Amino acid sequence: MQFESDTQSHCFQAVGQALRQSFPSVVTDAHQPNYLLWQGSAMVEVQVRVFRGEICRIVARSLLIEKVRLTSGLMGWLLEQSELLEIGRFGTTDTDGITLSTSFLSCGPLDATALVASVHAILAQSDAYDDRIHDRWGGTRALDRQRQTRSRRVLASGVLKPMDIVAQSEQTATGLQIIIGPNDD
Repeated sequence: MQFESDTQSHCFQAVGQALRQSFPSVVTDAHQPNYLLWQGSAMVEVQVRVFRGEICRIVARSLLIEKVRLTSGLMGWLLEQSELLEIGRFGTTDTDGITLSTSFLSCGPLDATALVASVHAILAQSDAYDDRIHDRWGGTRALDRQRQTRSRRVLASGVLKPMDIVAQSEQTATGLQIIIGPNDD
């Protein structure tokens, strides 16, 4: 993994240490200075970015829904819900997606308590809002995207048939706990 500066590297290590203490299932992105966390059907990416030299910007972001029709009704609802959020803000992507994110700056010792509280809030809100949006307006949640990706990889390997994957993922729909293996039936 490449870092833009020593500051980013040190901040990334501090963020990782704080996240691992509170979220034992945190995963490190092998290619970018990011951490990934799951709760229910939502995934949150915690990014450590350089901001004006010796300052890092820590971003907790969840792509709640992708491939949803961004209607005026949905956008109005998101504005109303924004007022109710504990922390964070909704946003949209160029792939007809909806995000929930928050960020803060770190220019010295990391405030691990604030980091963990922010990430926890984004995780909990993401897990609630992705389902609410999905149920009302459709789209694809993080868990749905993970299932699709994993299904394509397994099918391409020739290990399982499509029905085996459906049976396994329906039994264990808990984020990272999805284990795909041969069906014993």
